Amino acid sequence: MKLKQLTPFKKYHRLLMAILMMFVCTSSYANFELPGVKNAQRIIALSPHSVELLFALGVGDRVIGTTEFADFPEAANKIERIGGYHGLQTERIVELQPDLIVAWEGGNRSEDLDLIEKLELPIYRSETKRLRHIAVEIEALGQLTGTQQQAKKLIQAFNQALDILTEKNKDKAQVSFFYQLWSAPIRTISTGSWINEMLEICGGKNIINDPNVDYPQISLENVLLNNPQAIIIPSSHGHDNGKLSGLKWEEWPEIPAVKNKHIYRINGDILHRFSLRTIEATQTLCKTFDGIRAATEKQAGA
Repeated sequence: MKLKQLTPFKKYHRLLMAILMMFVCTSSYANFELPGVKNAQRIIALSPHSVELLFALGVGDRVIGTTEFADFPEAANKIERIGGYHGLQTERIVELQPDLIVAWEGGNRSEDLDLIEKLELPIYRSETKRLRHIAVEIEALGQLTGTQQQAKKLIQAFNQALDILTEKNKDKAQVSFFYQLWSAPIRTISTGSWINEMLEICGGKNIINDPNVDYPQISLENVLLNNPQAIIIPSSHGHDNGKLSGLKWEEWPEIPAVKNKHIYRINGDILHRFSLRTIEATQTLCKTFDGIRAATEKQAGA
């Protein structure tokens, strides 16, 4: 099979994007090294996604404490729970004598993390904000756990999978969508959200275009006025966000997504966690949008 030759412009563009991505990643995550932590054996992971990444690195058996909802892979359910979004059991954390604590900026209470630092426990503060930063998170955890080679393999596979999906979908017709993060009140993602990156890769066009607010609260009129072709509803730990909050889209058949039955409920765990499963999430979204395009073309030809 012949490889497609790139034009000089495309070669330059890809090189520029690669350099830019390296700069963004290294400039945002230069301080993940911790004095004396090179091969951590007793790890407390304070988020579901960090647990997933540690298992992917082959050191899931070293995790001795975690937070609620850390349920993937199955073995993660056996790890002791020491808190959640609303607070951490600091005394228990001290008792467990960890040699590495992987914290989550924005997902753990800052007061708890500040206290852990005051107790001089070894803490790495994860602050992943973009889709591609997952690779940098893997690199950091690889260095802190002595699994650099495995981290390198995971990073290469992750970036390659994203590159393939981006290239495959870049010239496809856009599909306008509304992402129903919650429905009472109606809350969504905007173009500034990292979740939006996955939908953009698939040719999705968010009807809420505000790069300054990641998760805005909006009115129903916003959706009605923008006529999305698709409505995406993530499940939350097995619950259907559409049914729980009483928002019944069938009452507004004038919305194209409702009229054409293009309302999709997708596993929120793969959509909302900074883990390798974002590849699975992106693949699912791309297939969903492909189905909408095919249905649209069929209607146009009828």
